[in-house]
Order: sequence, then C-alpha cells, then structure tokens
Amino acid sequence: MGDEEDRPGSKRELLRETGRLRRLARGLLADRGLAEDVVQDAWLAALRRPPRAGWALGAWLGGAVRRLVRQRAREEERRRRREERAARAEGSGEAIDTGERLEVLRALVDAVEALAEPYRTAVVLRFFAGLPPREIARRRGVPPRAASGAERSSWERR
Repeated sequence: MGDEEDRPGSKRELLRETGRLRRLARGLLADRGLAEDVVQDAWLAALRRPPRAGWALGAWLGGAVRRLVRQRAREEERRRRREERAARAEGSGEAIDTGERLEVLRALVDAVEALAEPYRTAVVLRFFAGLPPREIARRRGVPPRAASGAERSSWERR
C-alpha cells in the first residue's frame, strides 16, 4: 500500500502539490472560490488521465491550472457577450417601442371613441374585452350575423 501511495500521480503526490496550486490559481484569479474550483478540476484531470511517465507532476498540474483558468476566462467572455447581445436586443428597441406603442394606443382609443353606437360597443367588447362575436350578439340581443355585419367575418371565425 505504501508503494501505491508514493507512485507518481498518486493521491498523496497530488496533495503535496496543493499549496503551490492554490497559490498559482489565486494569483491568476481574483475569486478564491473560483481558484479552488480550478485546483479541484486540475486534480480531477490528473486522477482521470494522469501525466505520462517522465512528466513532473507539479509542472503538469501547473499547466493544467493555467489551461483551466484560460478556458474559464473564454467561457466567461462568451457568456458576457451573449448576455450583452441579449440585453441590447431587449433594451434597444423597448424604450422606443413603448413611446410608439402609447401613440398608437391613443390613436386607437380616439378612433374607437369616434365610432357611432352600436359599433363602438361592439368593438370595445370584441377587441378590448376579448368577447367572441356570438357573446356580443347575445348581450345586445341580436342574431350573430347582425352583430358582425351581413357576412361572417374572419374575426368571427376565431
């Protein structure tokens, strides 16, 4: 058992490198928790696929930590760009659209108010209250065709 624990790449040898790896990771990363994650990922890499014979474990682990830090930085940069693009796409037109939408809604309300009865009530019930034409007709006490005009319109079929 002692021979197994002292072989190159063994758990004991990995543990001996812990302090140096943590210092390296903390020097490369500002976040202590992220540095610890990188060290643990380097250990996992060494346990899963140990360095080839002849490689110094400390140098191999140091390279693994540097590689993992670069990989995380690239991933973080990609995430930041994706979020930035999504935020730009959401926010860029939204403020403009709000003002334009309000203008359209004001014009729409003015146009509906200008309608004569019974059209105004029918439009309000259909498009603002969301009632189907048959319910509007029932409330007004008229046949469904009278509520929507002589012919069945496309909005009545919905």
